[in-house]
Amino acid sequence: MRIFVLVLFLFFFSCSTKYESIKDIRETPQNALYFVKNDKQIINRDFQTLLDTYYNRFFFSPWNREKPVYSKLSVSWGFRLFPKREVYGENKRKINKRWFESLKENADLENYPSLSKWGITVSNTDLKVFPTEKPIFYSFKKAGEGFPFDYNQNSAVYAGTPVFVSHVSKDREWYLVETPFAVGWIKAKDIAFVDREFIDNYMTGRYIAFIKEDIPVLDENGLFRFKGKIGMILPLLRENKDCFLVYIPVKDTDGYAVLYTASVEKGNAVIKPMPLTQKNIAKVINQTLGKNYGWGGLFQNRDCSANIRDIFVPFGIWLPRNSTAQAKSGLFLSLDGLTDNQKEEFIKKSAIPFLTLVWMPGHIMLYVGKKEGKAYVFHNFWGIKTKILNKEGRVIVGKAAITTLRPESDVFFADRFKTFLKRIKGITYIIPPKYILKQ
Repeated sequence: MRIFVLVLFLFFFSCSTKYESIKDIRETPQNALYFVKNDKQIINRDFQTLLDTYYNRFFFSPWNREKPVYSKLSVSWGFRLFPKREVYGENKRKINKRWFESLKENADLENYPSLSKWGITVSNTDLKVFPTEKPIFYSFKKAGEGFPFDYNQNSAVYAGTPVFVSHVSKDREWYLVETPFAVGWIKAKDIAFVDREFIDNYMTGRYIAFIKEDIPVLDENGLFRFKGKIGMILPLLRENKDCFLVYIPVKDTDGYAVLYTASVEKGNAVIKPMPLTQKNIAKVINQTLGKNYGWGGLFQNRDCSANIRDIFVPFGIWLPRNSTAQAKSGLFLSLDGLTDNQKEEFIKKSAIPFLTLVWMPGHIMLYVGKKEGKAYVFHNFWGIKTKILNKEGRVIVGKAAITTLRPESDVFFADRFKTFLKRIKGITYIIPPKYILKQ
């Protein structure tokens, strides 16, 4: 029996590798514009301006504090958790407690907080749980663990992000910083301090948001500084027919930020907030479709929640960083107790296309609409859960895609007890229905 199952598995695997993705993706138009019903403004422009004001308030919040908002207990959670667990390094060997002890000594949290300074990121960087670039993995033998699930990776942080610097490591290579959405360690080289004069000049009140990916941003002298990303905003100085002139932060020899200017072509960015229409949201989604999955922003890629968060930045809509917080960020409707078919019918009937999140523990998706009796979602996900002879596995997708709510439908060894619909717990309206204009 085991040999028969193994032969079936090998046959399935050899066939599946002929394609770039699962059948559900191959048969679903990988174009969000396909689901657009109209190009009308979804909400009142005044209300969107108010949302954008809230966005800016959250984004610049680290510059409105004089002391850390995170306690010593909350910033040291990694040191309490991971040394007690069996974890592995990049060489697939167990990490011993001495390694964590050396990190703890360098973190010097006994003296936290040792700084209270405003700062800004001057490059696209990473927020870490510990002051090290080394990864931390659970067992490589367990499905859904090992690479790329590095538990030292907290989030990607884009250039031009305001931060509050609360602490410095003993070797001064790392700063413990509070970003607008999370706390963690960032390489000191990627942070520049700012003063009130810089802040007043930087906060112009008008900001551009990138709507295309990996746009080289060159300073006024033609030097490369960083790549513009969807989810990044920069202060607008002025515009002409073809370009936006923006401020970018550059670190000087004293460790402080100075203002340089850069030119960004209008096709690559918009003045925030971009009109909130189905078509505009679909256009931004399309720029991230097919992009590689990146747990916690690993390699400056996106995971599920980062992808959702970033696509709404051009519209001035603030969303938290992780999936559970996003599910709680709006009007949540529980789907507990419903069958698979009942869940899909409820979503098709009640969800607002392009403005409704579909949540399961550990994963978040955006409902884009229905076609031929099926509900469709946009999400960035690692893969499909499988089970063979009680051994859990994965059929890896590893990218952003549009799928049905049954992406495992053609996966022969899919775990039928852990399908997407079985794990979906509810939907969340990003904008309450009462504010949606009649379409």
